[in-house]
Amino acid sequence: MERSNVSSGSPFESTIGFSRAVRIDDRVLVSFRLTDVFTEEVRAAVHSGLTITFVYDVQLRRSATLWLARTIESSTVIATVTYYPVTRKSLVTPKAGG
Repeated sequence: MERSNVSSGSPFESTIGFSRAVRIDDRVLVSFRLTDVFTEEVRAAVHSGLTITFVYDVQLRRSATLWLARTIESSTVIATVTYYPVTRKSLVTPKAGG
């Protein structure tokens, strides 16, 4: 099994906080962490009991500028946030490929 880290080089790294791509044989595994995605309005809506769903469209793209078809693969990631006032905890339910 050949494993190598792939630099994201994303200009959005400061917005999404952290991203990583790791190539293992013929697969690329991508992970990212979003920071500061809850505005005060969204946080208040979640705490009021409203279930919030976030939809992220993620693209894996080639860095070459002369390559016409730069998108290698794309996927949709859906995350639903539900707040439980009795326990005062939130549950985030992710779903990939939605």
